[in-house]
Amino acid sequence: MHQPSFDPRWFSSCTQRRTRCTVPLTPQQLSPSPHTPHPPPCTQPHARTTHHPSIPFHPRGAPAGCAHSALSRPWLFKAGQHCEPSPPPALRALGLSPAAMSARSATAPIFTEGEDCKAAWREATAAYNAPDTHLEILGKPVMERWETPYMHSLATVAASRGILYDTYPLSAQTWHTHQFAFIKDHAFRLLRPGGVLTYCNLTSWGELLKGKYSDIEKMFEETQVAQLLEAGFRRENISTAVMELVPPRECRYYSFPRLITPRVVKH
Repeated sequence: MHQPSFDPRWFSSCTQRRTRCTVPLTPQQLSPSPHTPHPPPCTQPHARTTHHPSIPFHPRGAPAGCAHSALSRPWLFKAGQHCEPSPPPALRALGLSPAAMSARSATAPIFTEGEDCKAAWREATAAYNAPDTHLEILGKPVMERWETPYMHSLATVAASRGILYDTYPLSAQTWHTHQFAFIKDHAFRLLRPGGVLTYCNLTSWGELLKGKYSDIEKMFEETQVAQLLEAGFRRENISTAVMELVPPRECRYYSFPRLITPRVVKH
């Protein structure tokens, strides 16, 4: 009998048995006030709002912990997380245009020096624009619809044999290292021999590719591989695939015309 390559107590897969790990967020992030024109800054706590159990669940009304997946199909949810029913449409989305949600310059840094969103993140709201192509939390661009082909590439690698970890950093200090805590503390331990890890941190990689690197494979080799080896993976089991995908010009977190899909196999 075939044994899954990861511990099912930690992860479960939804559509097409694809598994995804996301930032640990709560359903309260879903319910922004219709009177709030822009997502609150990291320094402002956001009050909890009431949910309406009688209203059927819809992926666009998923908690922010699932919100990454609401922008790419199939929808993938964090293991063990029971998505609560969505609030009324007026509360579900802020209805902001892509231009309004990306009002800050695409060249402006995502994090300012010393900024830390971790404390406010759990109570923050997930802000979708009207056409459901942009997701922002605390004013940070978390995911956009143009990423869909890349998400499919990541999901193809993970499938039912491993872990797809799409992470989002919560502070300037962990901007480029946020993903490694989970990989070192959990991913290697949970994967069984032959299990596959794939992941991305586009917020970090997009910044590194704005000036420090012009070669995406060199960027991955110099900024990711050493940390993967430290986590316990072997160099011969780390490979990548590069795809061409041009982001919209207004995208704040990624402007490089290529994306990289890691494939990291546990020996």
